[in-house]
Amino acid sequence: MNIKSIVFSLAVLMSIPVSGQNSVNGQVKKMHIDVYRNAVKAQDFPTAITALNYLLAIEPNKGHYKDSLAYAYYWSSNYAQAIYWSDEVLKSQPDNTAMLEIKAFCLKKTNNMIKAIAIYEDLLKKEFNFSYAFNLCELQYSVKRLYECMATIETIHAHAIPDSLTFNYLGASQQIAQTPVKAAVYNYEGLALYELGDKQAASAAFGKSLEVDSTFTHAKANFLAVSNELQNEVTGVTNQNASKSEIKRED
Repeated sequence: MNIKSIVFSLAVLMSIPVSGQNSVNGQVKKMHIDVYRNAVKAQDFPTAITALNYLLAIEPNKGHYKDSLAYAYYWSSNYAQAIYWSDEVLKSQPDNTAMLEIKAFCLKKTNNMIKAIAIYEDLLKKEFNFSYAFNLCELQYSVKRLYECMATIETIHAHAIPDSLTFNYLGASQQIAQTPVKAAVYNYEGLALYELGDKQAASAAFGKSLEVDSTFTHAKANFLAVSNELQNEVTGVTNQNASKSEIKRED
């Protein structure tokens, strides 16, 4: 899933006044802040992370270094470290939404599905957000909490999904492809309904996904597989090639 509602904010460190520049620590601090700023401009996250760790060593009580480290590790796909630093911030700021979202997403990426679900559920209780809801839907489906997944999908349907929201997936030849989130939600609805045993409703959901995006290969494959199964049930033909294993589940 490639919905990222977290914005990497540079404002905190970019605007930090460098006091005490005449002291050795002040000069060292200024040097590391300059290194950090230059690294961020170049999107050189390893260097930015190194600078932040030095700054935190100089001023260990400065919380903004910790949340900046959580952001930097998140954006550089170092998920375990992002979880660590988000937890450090959450110790003193348990309601910090940005840190909770980073932690939830990173838990998801490290296959800690149940813990991620709990955080997304709590975030959704505070406010509706398509990123929270879609991630929660994915996670609930992945651990086969199918009725919960359907309830989350109903919540998503109750809101107008912006066309600008997209979902990345592995398409043909293992190439990254993109589809509107609305199409992906209908596809998940079809997957959940299929596994709950309602093939007719699953087929309808896959069809709605294709109405949104006729090129969505996962929905195409799923619609065809379910259609074949339904046809076989009508004709009484047993066809091992039109079986549950053909359903394309999301990765």
